[in-house]
Amino acid sequence: MTAWETPVGLRIGAFEFGRSVQDWINDGLMTLFFFLVALELKRQLVLGELNNPRMAALSIAGALGGMLVPAALYLLLQSGQPGATGWGTVMATDTAFVIGCLALLDRAFPKPAGVHAVAGDR
Repeated sequence: MTAWETPVGLRIGAFEFGRSVQDWINDGLMTLFFFLVALELKRQLVLGELNNPRMAALSIAGALGGMLVPAALYLLLQSGQPGATGWGTVMATDTAFVIGCLALLDRAFPKPAGVHAVAGDR
């Protein structure tokens, strides 16, 4: 058993909730990541670049395309294969990829482009 597989959890009487260290890190960090993305999106919708309905409509269209096109492409390539049920991973990882690229290229892009990419990607 590696350190990643070490069970960590909570047990109170007959109630037990436990996962491996790897599961806690993966699930916890993904939850935190998407919570922060949602907070930024809400801030932009209320106070920022996306409070204009026309600008928000462009981001909504981008979000739909950013979810449906990768999922459809994945399903097309994986049709009839054992991995065909993994289409949701494609939709979740593209947001992390876009934010990572924006963090690396922060000075090369104007702030509104970053807002659109983050809001339009989720």
